[in-house]
Amino acid sequence: MEVYMIEKLLDNEDAKKYKVVKFIQKQRNRYISIEEIIAETGISSKKIKEIINEIEQDENEIYPNCSKNQINYHKKMVIKSTDYNPYHYLKFYLKRSLKYKWLEDIFLEKQINLEEEALEYHISTSTIYRRWKEFKRDILDMGLSIKKTARQRYRISGEEPTIRYLYYRIFMLIDCPIPLNKELEDETYHYLVNQNYGIAEGSIISFQTMLAVTIQRSLKNPINSTKKNDFSLIEFKYSRDLFLERFFKFFKKYGRSETVISKELDFLFFFLTTENTHDISEFKNEVMDSTELSDCKYFNILTDFKNEIIEKRFELNLNNAELFCFYVNTYYGLRRNDLFKNAVNIVIEGEMPIAFECFKEKIKDYQFYHMLPLKQLFILLEPIMKLEQKVIKILLINRNGDLVTKEIERMIEEEARFSPVFSKRLLDKPDIVISDGPLLEYTSLPVFYLSQLPNKFEILSIVEEIHERFEKKTSS
Repeated sequence: MEVYMIEKLLDNEDAKKYKVVKFIQKQRNRYISIEEIIAETGISSKKIKEIINEIEQDENEIYPNCSKNQINYHKKMVIKSTDYNPYHYLKFYLKRSLKYKWLEDIFLEKQINLEEEALEYHISTSTIYRRWKEFKRDILDMGLSIKKTARQRYRISGEEPTIRYLYYRIFMLIDCPIPLNKELEDETYHYLVNQNYGIAEGSIISFQTMLAVTIQRSLKNPINSTKKNDFSLIEFKYSRDLFLERFFKFFKKYGRSETVISKELDFLFFFLTTENTHDISEFKNEVMDSTELSDCKYFNILTDFKNEIIEKRFELNLNNAELFCFYVNTYYGLRRNDLFKNAVNIVIEGEMPIAFECFKEKIKDYQFYHMLPLKQLFILLEPIMKLEQKVIKILLINRNGDLVTKEIERMIEEEARFSPVFSKRLLDKPDIVISDGPLLEYTSLPVFYLSQLPNKFEILSIVEEIHERFEKKTSS
């Protein structure tokens, strides 16, 4: 099972619990046998039962206002709820871990007294020094190091962009210990909402976290762009100009020089641009110099991706706009990995869709992993591949009315590996029928049965069933 760098910050017992939590999430079925968990995690039968009992107890603190458990243990089976989410467990375990506490203390420039903390955490002195050594090694894996600055005070040493990446990512998950003041928080919120970019609430909170970290770090550790840390980008011209203009005045309030503000905003814009995937619709109102892209040092790599992946492996027929969109997003991904290197591995990605497994199978001898990990490539290609997917017309029949029908349609659209188009009546000549009851009069069409109020697992199952049926039909 893949272990992300952020998971290494968990205390040992909580790391084992999170390993189980993560495996349970990856299973498509709601019912997972203890044998499956043991086989995947390598934890003994006796220990697994203890761990699951502890996870159930932790839920009282993770979900204090929830009357039902997210997971239940019954007759050698673990049953997970339909809204089970491993991120809540990760946040809980991370926030109480020693290594996270040290990271936060270093950020806040607090003292770290290992002997006192050994007493507080009820562990031996030798154990806490061993964990401190592990912590320093984990930081070293990101190309950084821990340096002592004064009695019981430490700092993270290394390239400031990598240090920022680390703190941005962790505090996006946990919440920044020094939040923005209310005035700046409100101003940022209203600015982003008024831009009509369709930005989600979570993204606004993430951006506010980045601003808070930037303001705190820029006082003593400002960004210093050099040849080694070049933040220049071939970018959307208007987005950059508006961004710099708007946020320049924010930093002026904190007494930073214009030189410092300029470099800070350059880096913040670089992070935001390279960390996100840009939709093809963004190109309608933006300007980007395509000759700059063809002249950059990454262009040969981009061409290799086009020839090897898009044309040879997936035989995708991209129009100019789609190809340009792929080039730009891949270029940003390459720039991001080039600058932050191993630090990008700290992030926890969302659950990958079923289509990712097929994608991996088709591209198993992938040669560019050191430049762009396979999951990143899939995220870039998935919107384009969806345009190439087979259209399947579906007549959805549900006795609970339009609201429930619309919600089921939305759930199918989210999970489908094909392009679903929903019909209203049989006269529209659908390819299939999905119904919550028997339909004898429609026997000439394939009929798939779904409960009146299906959960996510039922949707996943029926989507896979439909996909397999049409795959067989196409191949025959």
